[in-house]
Amino acid sequence: MKHLFFAVCLVTLMCSNKKVDPYPIPNTQTYCLKGNVELLIEKSQLIHLDADLNYTVDTIKYNGLTKYYYFNRLLELDSMLIAKPDTLFFGKVFYYKTLNSDRIYSSNFSMKGKKELDSKMIRFKNNIVFCKNYAPILGLHSKTEEKWENSKIVWSKWESTLSSSYHEQIFEFDANGFETVIKSRLHKKDDFTISKVVYLEWDSLGNWTKRIEYNESDLSVRVVSRQIKYGK
Repeated sequence: MKHLFFAVCLVTLMCSNKKVDPYPIPNTQTYCLKGNVELLIEKSQLIHLDADLNYTVDTIKYNGLTKYYYFNRLLELDSMLIAKPDTLFFGKVFYYKTLNSDRIYSSNFSMKGKKELDSKMIRFKNNIVFCKNYAPILGLHSKTEEKWENSKIVWSKWESTLSSSYHEQIFEFDANGFETVIKSRLHKKDDFTISKVVYLEWDSLGNWTKRIEYNESDLSVRVVSRQIKYGK
């Protein structure tokens, strides 16, 4: 469930002719990608690990998503399609840059093309993006906060305004900008679950194409594989 909120914050904004600090725009660097990337296909799958980090794929139950990230010519995230499992269309997110004060920067659509959520940027302060998410009928649905450093999300929090649902994540990186630790929790007072990241495969440009995310106390974890399409 890496980057549950990773698909937010796509606005470069001017309001009432007054200059404001630019909001962070997710791009290929956010996903640790090099080169002229047009499409990233990311698939997660439940696996079983042994003590030496060798793994076998759980073929009984598929518990992952296949995500398609599309990038524009500026290498910024343009849209994302989610499928579950590989071919069943689950939903799509479109991203917008806007110059108006409404600050709508993304819209979520269901598999039937019905709009389910609009996300609006509220403010950007101390490298933290504050967002509100609105459902067409229910109104304010949830709130999101994300802290950005060097084009990457280092901390994120999502909180429902309609229920007690909550999700928080902290990401740690190595000197090359690759994630090494993912901490997450589903309740404010819970201890963080700590997942370590081990990279297994890379392509010719140095982009990782397979990695394991595991909790040392629970060896039923995930393997994440990526296919990368490059432009000319």
